[in-house]
Formats: sequence, C-alpha cells, structure tokens
Amino acid sequence: MVPSRERQLANACFEAGLSETLAKLRTDADWWLTNSKGDVKIAIVISIKPAQKSLWIEKWCWQRRIPAAPVTRANALVPTKIQELTIIQDPPISHLPDTIPTYTVTGAPLTLEFEKLLLRAPVLPEGNVILTAADLQAWAEEFWSVFK
Repeated sequence: MVPSRERQLANACFEAGLSETLAKLRTDADWWLTNSKGDVKIAIVISIKPAQKSLWIEKWCWQRRIPAAPVTRANALVPTKIQELTIIQDPPISHLPDTIPTYTVTGAPLTLEFEKLLLRAPVLPEGNVILTAADLQAWAEEFWSVFK
C-alpha cells in the first residue's frame, strides 16, 4: 500500500493518493482546511489511476453554506469542492511507433488565487496561478513519464 503524499505550500495543501480512495482524499482535504484554524485556504486533491492513465483533481476551499445569506452560525464557512478536473491519456495510435502520448483535459483552467496562497494582495506583475489545459497536459505527460 502506498501512503498518500501531502505537501503544504504557503496556505495550500496538496493531497495525492494512489492507494487511497477519492472519498478518503476528500476527507483529508476537509481535515486540512478544518484543522489548520484557517491557515490553509486551498486544498488540492489528486486521485491517481495508473491503469487508466488518468488523474482526477479537485480544488477545495472555504465557502458559505448559503452564499447569498447573511452571516450566521447556521451559514458558517464550510469546506466545499469548488472545481473538478480530469486528465486522461488518449488511446495510443498503434500504427505510429514512438508516438508521444496526448491527454484530454476537462474542467480547465485550474486557478489558485494569489491571496489564498500568500495571504496578501498581489503586487504587479504578481497574480493568480492559472494552469491552462495545455499546462495540465504538459504536467500529465511529465508525471506519467516518471511514474513507475
């Protein structure tokens, strides 16, 4: 069994799992947000499926239970899945040897808000970290090339 890999960067947590279920990874994201006493603002969950060469990514943040309602204890901030993405390796073209794999990305771009990462307003040229579909395809290609 491979343990999950955790990394906290600034005020974000990245939780990736090969042997953990997606449900367990979601529980871990909730734990990071809840037990950080507000220090962790973004949790990224990455579920790795080697047989399908696929990655399932979720972005979790604090959000009001009822977005437009006034602030009350009943409408407190709760860990909430904000976004989900998939990166799936396309079927290889069998008649073309040494073909570089391609990937289909759904749900992009993945935006990590600057203020949630560094707890301050950006100063130009600083800004949000935006991972486009092309960025995620390149990352998946690199990931699967070293994944054994």
